[in-house]
Amino acid sequence: MSNRTPIVAGNWKMHKTVAESEAFIQGLLPRVSTADGVEVAICPPFTSLEAMVDSTRGSRVEAYAQNMHEEASGAFTGEISAAMLSELDVHGVILGHSERRALFAETDELLAAKVIAAFEAGLKPMLCVGETDAEREAGTTEERLRTQVEGGLASVPDERLAEVAIESWWIACSVESWRSSSASGCGVAGLCVSQVGHAGGEVGLHGCQSGDDFDVLASKFR
Repeated sequence: MSNRTPIVAGNWKMHKTVAESEAFIQGLLPRVSTADGVEVAICPPFTSLEAMVDSTRGSRVEAYAQNMHEEASGAFTGEISAAMLSELDVHGVILGHSERRALFAETDELLAAKVIAAFEAGLKPMLCVGETDAEREAGTTEERLRTQVEGGLASVPDERLAEVAIESWWIACSVESWRSSSASGCGVAGLCVSQVGHAGGEVGLHGCQSGDDFDVLASKFR
């Protein structure tokens, strides 16, 4: 029996005001209160983080930030530090989302520094990895994923690997590809599991549109 625990995380991106977040979470909490075999997290925008931490306190839902800076403080306009998140009682933080890699040029080296900074502040890092459409078509998926996982975790001691959640953002591209072809889906799932799951780490599911989608994807990680 595997001891890996899938974590289902909803990334709200740049959506929902505080009022909208409050209305949403009140509807979500009773729906996930009896979910078995998974951990549940929400990733609201920074403006709603404190409210969502308070609203989910005592429930099974954890609140994650969507990003953070690797430095503890400094002249970094618009950035948020790990200590600022920790002070809010945030559980963890998404690092290296595809949009951050593509639009803000975040590198594996930078993300490795962010992972360590998150650990030092008592936050659980959720490292996102994935290949582009072009890389998938070129057959370099495994090479790309391995580089991202190994690079992002380069400074993490083996005994702390189980504290890292790996979120594979390629799942969001097409759930149908998982249903029709096992070559890509199973191979990437296996790679993520081999890098972190062997230590009991969590593997995240992103992009599920229905309960059936979740069942298909979760089965690859168990």
